[in-house]
Amino acid sequence: MSSDKKFAIEAKLQGKVVFRGIIEKTPLSLGRSKSCDIPLEKLDFLSRQHISFEKEGDQLIFKDLDSANGVFVNGKKVKKAPISEALNLEIGGLQIKFREIQVNSPRPGFQSKEKTITEISIHGSFQDSLELQQHNEQLASDKFEDQISIEFIGVPDETDSGRS
Repeated sequence: MSSDKKFAIEAKLQGKVVFRGIIEKTPLSLGRSKSCDIPLEKLDFLSRQHISFEKEGDQLIFKDLDSANGVFVNGKKVKKAPISEALNLEIGGLQIKFREIQVNSPRPGFQSKEKTITEISIHGSFQDSLELQQHNEQLASDKFEDQISIEFIGVPDETDSGRS
């Protein structure tokens, strides 16, 4: 059974999850624009194209795309850094964390004509918060390597009084 190293990403604003997913393809952009792979349109402190996730050799990195407000790691403004579980990005009030996951190729018997179910095992304490039970069928599609699994939860605003 082959396996690939991937990262789950979770972004929180004011303690509320606004995005969670798995980085499965690169390059992958995050910003305010609808054209981004991860569009967070209501967050006006984001640039239209704020950061990208890219492969550099065999390592996944993030790059600041010359954004107006920058990206901070441990209080320091940075232009790029390798993705790891220890990395905590901050963009304005947006906190972005990563967890390494292992995505295993399906075993024989898991395949059908239309879809392939992919097993996902999550390492670390992120398992409960990610709730990836049989994470949507995008992981099982024929274009597995060319897709990103995305779950939008919503962006809190001034009128949000704790409703989900």
